[in-house]
Amino acid sequence: SGSRTVWISFILAFLLFLFLLSKNRLIGRPIIVGMIILIAGGVVFAFHQGWMAVILQRIHDLTGQNFYSLTQRLHYWQGSLSAIAARPWGWGLGTFGDIFPQFRVHSDRFTVDYAHNELFQIGVDLGIPGLLILIGMIVVYFKQGFKLLNDKTLQLPLRIVGAGFLAIFVAVATSCLTDFPLR
Repeated sequence: SGSRTVWISFILAFLLFLFLLSKNRLIGRPIIVGMIILIAGGVVFAFHQGWMAVILQRIHDLTGQNFYSLTQRLHYWQGSLSAIAARPWGWGLGTFGDIFPQFRVHSDRFTVDYAHNELFQIGVDLGIPGLLILIGMIVVYFKQGFKLLNDKTLQLPLRIVGAGFLAIFVAVATSCLTDFPLR
């Protein structure tokens, strides 16, 4: 993916995973160092395959005055908030592309089918009740992840799975801020 948010999400999740494993003494330092070396090897491989040029270009795009992608998303989110306020019970699944034109705050040449933010998308589709259900699901997910991670009576692989659950959530949640990976 060319999404910078997804790259950041992966890095944050990986670092959180290593932190949780280390903090809870689930693996030793040699394994953590080995994982870091493995990732570094992946970066070297990407460099030799020419993928780093794409990554570096995407990062370089942020240093200029071209914030078009972010500006567009801010407009989508502003319109999404207006749509949620207009119908707090939601507009129905898959209707974003149909209803968004009436809440569009900036005219451009693109047809917008998604809010480019899963929370806003769910808010438009399912309203405040959908957001409350989502929050409930997130709470249950976190409780289960921490339960697996912290239960010292469980075997080591299950505790590592708990750390993985939490790290995966961070990756998905972070990427959901500016993209729509759940669609």
